[in-house]
Amino acid sequence: MNSNWALLGRISAISARAPRGAMTLVITAVLVAFVTQPLEARTLKILHVFKGSPDGSGPLTGPIQDKQGNFYATTFGGGIKQWGTVYKIGPKGKETVLHSFVGGSDGTTPTSGLIMDAEGNLYGTTYWGGSSSCFDGNGCGVVYKLSHTSRGWKESILYVFTGGADGAYPGNGTLARDAAGNLYGTTLYGGNGDWPNGNGVVYKLTHSSSGWKEHVLHAFGTNSQTDGVNPYGGVILDDAGNVYGSTYFGGSSGLGTVFKIEPNDSETILYNFKGGTTDGAGPLSALVRDEVGNLYGTTAYGGDLICSSIGCGTVFKVGANGTETLLHIFTGYPLDGSGPGLLVRDKAGNLYGTAWGGGNSSNCLDSNNQPSGCGVIFEVNTKSKEIILHNFSSGDGVGPTGLSLYGGSFYGAASGFGNGLVFKFTK
Repeated sequence: MNSNWALLGRISAISARAPRGAMTLVITAVLVAFVTQPLEARTLKILHVFKGSPDGSGPLTGPIQDKQGNFYATTFGGGIKQWGTVYKIGPKGKETVLHSFVGGSDGTTPTSGLIMDAEGNLYGTTYWGGSSSCFDGNGCGVVYKLSHTSRGWKESILYVFTGGADGAYPGNGTLARDAAGNLYGTTLYGGNGDWPNGNGVVYKLTHSSSGWKEHVLHAFGTNSQTDGVNPYGGVILDDAGNVYGSTYFGGSSGLGTVFKIEPNDSETILYNFKGGTTDGAGPLSALVRDEVGNLYGTTAYGGDLICSSIGCGTVFKVGANGTETLLHIFTGYPLDGSGPGLLVRDKAGNLYGTAWGGGNSSNCLDSNNQPSGCGVIFEVNTKSKEIILHNFSSGDGVGPTGLSLYGGSFYGAASGFGNGLVFKFTK
């Protein structure tokens, strides 16, 4: 396989049964202003446009930043073998490919972002690669580390998934890392049967003198699917060692869950999504946790069924006691976004994110050749009021897929047309 683009619907959590048809995009450089949200004080600057090979293609996550102002992230395609890259963008906008995945014992197709330790080492996962198991011998995915040495960046494979009880196919969520350096993550499949069986796992990787060892904290659907199926978004940790995440399917209604795993590996379902007009369904992205233990996230669909037959998604809050509050229901083109992704939260408690579709641009069309919007950057403030900060319109990006907040600026990626790009947005 020399192209991953044809497989985006299979490997990208962004398109997994989300309320978006295949988009037929009309190339134009016209930026359409949102009349009720003037953009005079807001600017979007394109930092890098990907070329494919040997450059990357298809950035799916927002970048992370080091102390020197460099940004790091992944592309799920492109690179030397078209199997994806890890890239760096310097403070002046210069892009450097740090690693091109080549398949085989190496990973392939990184759909998740990166984390960085105090020494500047990078950690991430790939969806495929590592072994001859799973998907026609293309592997079940790996956990990798990139170390910055005097001779450049060196990749180390920390763990290779086998597709059995240990899991298969890490999702789009970034790894979590505790104070001891242990790594935590999720896989979409595996856990209670060999590939292609299993509903996914939450795992922990512990380092010792003999290398990295995996411990499965929880295998979903071992007895039934009511405890969740397919944890796409990865996990987050609290100071007490509890692990939090979401599943795309499963739960009491089959429409996804928010879960908690305690240090003794016991799992609790904090919330079961119900879908329809009054609730979200299908959470795909990682959660965000505030100082008092409330969890925030998005669902790919549910909410306003006028937007589509299954809804355009929501922003939600789940309290420590399991009570859910819908903070926003997306309504799609032309006044709102559709298909929201990962949230970021500022010190004041405002939430920010991107939506893959929606917005007011008529330059992006759905499968029925009707305008569907090219995506938006949005804010949900502490009063649960949504503000559209930016409407994409193909000239400045299509299908925004990730967002990071540093100071007063946001850094993100868009991958819905061509090879994708990285942008900086100043509010």
